[in-house]
Amino acid sequence: NLSLLKVLDAGTPAVIFGYSIVRVGCFLNGCCYGIIQNLQLYSSLSAFIIFLILLQIYKRKKFDGEIFFAGMVLYPIYRFGIDFLRVGQRFFGLTVAQIISIFVFILGSYWLFIKKSISL
Repeated sequence: NLSLLKVLDAGTPAVIFGYSIVRVGCFLNGCCYGIIQNLQLYSSLSAFIIFLILLQIYKRKKFDGEIFFAGMVLYPIYRFGIDFLRVGQRFFGLTVAQIISIFVFILGSYWLFIKKSISL
């Protein structure tokens, strides 16, 4: 009988932590490279930092969905920035991941603000 937002809050840090491990695998495999060496390791470290931030937010959680929506804000910030260093096809100077990140950031920010306003 858990709400969807409680389940998403519980799962979001785990998914981000898993992502940080996957990027180490990308480094070992030699895929997901960029214009600088060890980009996968920077991605892994960035994801791990997001994981630690989400854990801190979890400790002070004020409403269901806060962790999930915070993840929807933090991950796109990381992804938008890191994709400038990745190799790939670009549209209007941005990768597909960067374009999606803009929309996810806006959506996450909107819901984070709305839910925070309602819980006050």
